Amino acid sequence: MGTLTNTKWCTTNGSVVNCTTNPPVTEIADIYVLNAGDTMTGPLTMSGSSANIILGSNYLSGDGGDEGIFVDSVGKVGIKDAAPSDELSVAGTIGTNLLEISDYGYALGGFHVGDIGDPGTDNLIVDGTSELKSAILTGVSDTRVFRNLAILGVSSSPTGAIVIQTNIPQDDNTMIQLVINLYASYSEGIKNTTELIIGGYWTTEANGGFKGLGLVNTSGNKIQVRIARNSSNGKVAIILGDIGNTWPHPKVAVTKALLGYGISDTYADNWSIAITTDLSGYTNMDTVLDKTSIPATQVTAGTFGSGDYTFPGDLSVSGASTNFRNAIQAVDGSGSLIDADLLDTISSGSFLRSDTTDNYTSGTLTFNSGTELDMASSSTLDINGNLSVADTNIALDGASTNFLATGNLSINTNDLYVQKSTGNVGIGATSPKGKLHIGPAYALSFDPSTDTHGSSTIFHNAYNDGSDVYKWGYTHASFGSRGIKFKYNDGIKFYADNVATTADTVFTPTQRMVIRNDGNVGIGVTGPTYKLDVNGTGRFSGDVTLDAGKNLKFYDHNGTYPTAIGGFIWDLNNDNAKIYAQQAASDQIDFIFKIADNVGTTDRFVYWIDSYTGETDDAYPLYMDGTKVVLNYPTVFGTGTSKDMDFYLMGSGSSALSNAYIFGDAANKRVGIGTTNLDNDSVLTITGNVKINGDVDLGQYKLSAGEVDPRYEIDGVVYATYGHSTTGLKEETTGKVELRMNTNHEYQYVIDFDEAEKESDLWLFKEITVFGDDWNDLVVTLTPEGKADVWYEFIPEENKIIIYGELGTGTFGSSPQDSPLKVSYRLMAPRFDWPERDTNLYNQTGKAGEGVGIFVR
Repeated sequence: MGTLTNTKWCTTNGSVVNCTTNPPVTEIADIYVLNAGDTMTGPLTMSGSSANIILGSNYLSGDGGDEGIFVDSVGKVGIKDAAPSDELSVAGTIGTNLLEISDYGYALGGFHVGDIGDPGTDNLIVDGTSELKSAILTGVSDTRVFRNLAILGVSSSPTGAIVIQTNIPQDDNTMIQLVINLYASYSEGIKNTTELIIGGYWTTEANGGFKGLGLVNTSGNKIQVRIARNSSNGKVAIILGDIGNTWPHPKVAVTKALLGYGISDTYADNWSIAITTDLSGYTNMDTVLDKTSIPATQVTAGTFGSGDYTFPGDLSVSGASTNFRNAIQAVDGSGSLIDADLLDTISSGSFLRSDTTDNYTSGTLTFNSGTELDMASSSTLDINGNLSVADTNIALDGASTNFLATGNLSINTNDLYVQKSTGNVGIGATSPKGKLHIGPAYALSFDPSTDTHGSSTIFHNAYNDGSDVYKWGYTHASFGSRGIKFKYNDGIKFYADNVATTADTVFTPTQRMVIRNDGNVGIGVTGPTYKLDVNGTGRFSGDVTLDAGKNLKFYDHNGTYPTAIGGFIWDLNNDNAKIYAQQAASDQIDFIFKIADNVGTTDRFVYWIDSYTGETDDAYPLYMDGTKVVLNYPTVFGTGTSKDMDFYLMGSGSSALSNAYIFGDAANKRVGIGTTNLDNDSVLTITGNVKINGDVDLGQYKLSAGEVDPRYEIDGVVYATYGHSTTGLKEETTGKVELRMNTNHEYQYVIDFDEAEKESDLWLFKEITVFGDDWNDLVVTLTPEGKADVWYEFIPEENKIIIYGELGTGTFGSSPQDSPLKVSYRLMAPRFDWPERDTNLYNQTGKAGEGVGIFVR
């Protein structure tokens, strides 16, 4: 301990006290040094303003050795370090819970230095380089407030933004509250920093978003605040700064944090915060400017701010003299984008003025009653959103003033609608189909004139001067005019002219049609007396319907109508009457005779040649009723017989009746198909091929045929076989193969049905037959070429037939493998449908008699 000065050492012996100035060394352990007013309460205690301990060897040691705490002459302290270079120097490892933040009294756990690996239980990580790059703090099991949770320090400012990462997911009512210190320089102390408080919550309710964020200004720098989420894990982060600008703060520290999410009203445990400059994987969710936190330094005379601002709601300015006059202008004249919702509602007594070209690209710009929109004479107001005008007029003053709408123009929703893409105008129609389209719920109404005529007119190239006098609108060599006149006592009149016109001169329009108030219609008639009164020719492109008891009358040249016969008649003086329909040769024409009433099959259509010799012997070349069509019908009225009338059906390009493709010989009761040269012994003579797609049942008669050709359809392709008489329903195929000697000196050939070429004989044979169990229904016949023995073997599971051979005596050559053994084969098996067929044939009365031949289905 060093020498004690100005201190006395006292001992007692009963009531005697002995004191000395310098106590013996052996008694040092028991020395208590007392200054005035001190008391002995335990081991060595120093108190008072001048209390000091002077260390002779600079060490405080448990056993008096050179270890423990070392204090040098200038006050630097070393723990197990005899030459401390810093105020506190530790030679060794700081264990768990040895570092304590005295401001709050919470232990941070281990203090891990110089290692960027897994921190284990350590909560604060610092890498081993010369600069403090990043830091992360993980929240513990209870709700706490920490200081200097995460720090980002860089010696030079990066370009872009910084990300304050959390492990909090985007959820309903996600809550974040951070206190961030922004340093103007890398080396400055915390007392010169700008403290930024960011707080808010995310909500998915109506008008949801991240509430309570703000745009901040630090040291003259405007910092954008954004909320983002990581696209890979959904965690929420706060992004400070603009990615396109230089980040102005070389050091950032998050000093306090409260985090939470979900439906709980408390903050979360086990959260983490980190700061980085890596923006990869983040998607912007919300960028807002709190309308209540605009820095006063950003508002100067006549202007607001120095850059782009985004408002989450209405921008309202309070105060007795508040107005927007000369206060809101475009940032520049090159097309800056301004959301009309920023302006929202401009109340009465205020007005919006724009002396440059502004683009309001979204939202609704609303002018309430009494609002004035004042624009310079050369200005243009382009509205891509909605223009809503309530109790306010849009006045267009000046001869050259126009109201131009580059998009669709709608007034009072559907009352008046102008479609941009077509230029069509709709009244009560938002999809006008023509230049003027009036919707179904709207009416086009004309007020009558106040003169005695009570008329209204619609005219092309003409007008009514108000006194029922018509004048030409324009001068033209052949324009003429067309119009409609509505007159209270004369119905509706239609006019049309193609004549020369002289503007503003009086003319009398030519009436072409009139609809009278009594319903009569006149065409070419000024005073119609019939429901349809036509002066001139007419044509009907549709049906002409007559009510019951009404006739369609045709008059001859003298105007006399014969009344003896009703209905549809001609009464002609000449012997030439025609019913025909005529069009251009390239058109299709349908000429239809139709009988239709409620009688049904008893209605009859008769083509009748009447010679006026009576009906007894009459025949009718064509007769039709509800059950039959008859050529050469013998009778209609119960008398008469069929006549000797042959019939011919002619094909295209025929020049003579002998070329008819169907001919009926009435006298001999024979029919020819493809010929008119009939066989005298046959009722049907056919010249040409005949294809029958159904059964032909000959009964007990035999079919003589040159060829019977069954048809097989496989995979949509029709195949045929050519057969001969065989008992049972079988198919067969033949072929010739060459047997080669194998390594066992055996001649061998393999018929592999799986390898047979599609559409070959073997392939078709296998497709249309069945071999039965173990191929017992397959018959094989082998014939060798020359003297040899041949035999075969079935391998059904491999779909193979193996043919073996052995040469006879004296035929074995020196190189037998070069001399193949040729063998012909014949394969026969039941056809695939044989179980459905029967060898015996039957007619309608039972088993067929003798002499029955092939039954062709």
